[in-house]
Order: sequence, then C-alpha cells, then structure tokens
Amino acid sequence: MLQHFATMNYLGATLILLAGLCWANEDVLQDTILNHLNEGLVERRAVVNALNSADILNAAKSFAGSLGQKAQLATPQSKAFEDSCLGSSGIGIRPIFPSNPINPVYPWQKIVGKREDKTLANRDIVFVLDDSGSIPSDQFEKAKKAINILIESFCPSKFGNSVTKAGTKQISVVLFDSTVTTEVDFSESSKGLGYLQDKIMSIKHRKGSTATGSALSYVKNHVLGKGSSRLNNAEVSTDVIVITDGQCNINCRILGTEANAIRKMGHGVNLFAMGVANARACELEIITGKGSTMAYGLGDFRNFDRFATAVKEIAQENASKCA
Repeated sequence: MLQHFATMNYLGATLILLAGLCWANEDVLQDTILNHLNEGLVERRAVVNALNSADILNAAKSFAGSLGQKAQLATPQSKAFEDSCLGSSGIGIRPIFPSNPINPVYPWQKIVGKREDKTLANRDIVFVLDDSGSIPSDQFEKAKKAINILIESFCPSKFGNSVTKAGTKQISVVLFDSTVTTEVDFSESSKGLGYLQDKIMSIKHRKGSTATGSALSYVKNHVLGKGSSRLNNAEVSTDVIVITDGQCNINCRILGTEANAIRKMGHGVNLFAMGVANARACELEIITGKGSTMAYGLGDFRNFDRFATAVKEIAQENASKCA
C-alpha cells in the first residue's frame, strides 16, 4: 500500500510539473518527462519506424513521383482521430495512438485512388522545417543538409520567378518552433542554387516549442498566394513539405483544420509530411489527410539524408535530370 501511495505521489507530482512545463512551452523538458512516464506508467503513442535501404528507396520513388502532380484532395482525418492523437485539450501530449497500426506510416503503399497522370514542370516548393528544442542541434544541421540535397533534384538551372518561362522552380523555407518565420522567400529563387543553399545552412536553431498548427496557418496566410507565389496558376504545382519530429505541443487543435485548408487552396496543394526522430505517426496522418500516401516515416535524420540522396539519384536517371 505504501508503494502504491508513493507511486501515486510520484505520478501526481510529475503530472503537475508536466502541466507547468506545458504552460511554459518547454519542449525538451516535456519530452523528457513523457519518456520517463513511459517507464511502466503510461503507454506512449506509436512512433514512426526507421526504414531499411529498400524502404528508403521505395519511399524516395514515391516522393519523386508525387512532386509536381496535379493535387488530389485528401479526406481530412476525423475529429475523433485528432482528439485521440493530440488529446482533447489540443496540447499534443496525450500518449494514445488512435488505431495502433502495425505500420503506422505509409510512404510506399498505394492506399488511395489513382492520381491524375500529369506532372507540372513549373513548381513552387515550400519546406516547413521544425527547429524545436526536442530536435538535437546536430540533427537540425543534418535536416538542413538534407533539404539542400533535395533542392539539387529540382532542376536548379530553372530556379527563378518567371510566370512564363517553362519549368521554372521556386523554393521557400519556413522555420517554426514557438514562432514561425520565413527564412527563404520565393523571390530569392532567382539568385540561384548556391545562394539558396548557403542561406539554408545559415538558419539558426532556436529550440522553442513545437507549434505545428501555427506553422501551417502561417504558410496558408503569409506564403501561399503571396508575393511571387504562383498558387493560382493552373500550370504550376504547389508542394508543401513539412519536416518535423511530430511532437506538437502548442496550438495543436488547429493542425487538421489548417492542413485541410492548405490542401484546398488555389488549384490544389500537395501537402507532404516527413517524420524524423520520434515523430508520431498520427500527427503526420493529420497533416497529409486520411489514407494519403504523402506521409513518410524516416525514423531519424540519417535516414532523411539517405532519403534525400535517393531522390537526387532518381532524378539523375530521368531525361530531364529533375525530380
């Protein structure tokens, strides 16, 4: 009985501390306590699994084949799914996975209807990069390097802001933790690959909390359809690629609503989710929509680097040398 009382006191004190940290938005400490609670007290939700080499290649092929496609609207996840993943309070720490699937992220399974077979050469690509404190600084550096590998796959010689020149690509990078900022604007694409890569590598790791819903809201309101964005041009595809450890812990209740709104914008937006480190599969599925094949569980940032390299190699095999 004393042992039970001590356990309850431990759990109660820990939960009180956790609540205080949630209020303070201390991302790293929240994760540390949640991991500690997992030791026989609380079952954490399923996380994405590391992929082997064959899995990474298949995922890279799926990703490269989806870029630039005419967007098809995915079905939003149900509110019950979101509540079970994020918690009814929406702070993103409820450790229960809705359906506990054997393989929670589906980068290579064709589980939706046929995609329209039309690839658009003109593309606007937005990287939405998580730089929260739960991501180690060395891993954040790996994420930036992987993005730089990916953009080498997008016909760098065609980077620019033209609305008439065929095959023009624009790159934007949005950084998010507790706050959200544009680190690379579409308008800078005309400055070339080297400039973009240098600017991406200069991005600082701020280590705040993980406001993924706020990040998508920012992209919707301040990036897509703004400035040199070509969102409303039917001959331009818009691809938004969210790279996160999938552990939203602030303003999470708007995640599904904002993701669905982005997918509906303009002539349709392809919304991808790359889950790295301890990404929760259910959060990726909320971002990409029910049954979407655009959620990728990469396990860790080494796999993200390998994934990006595979995409680049696939691009080199194409006649255009582009993904």
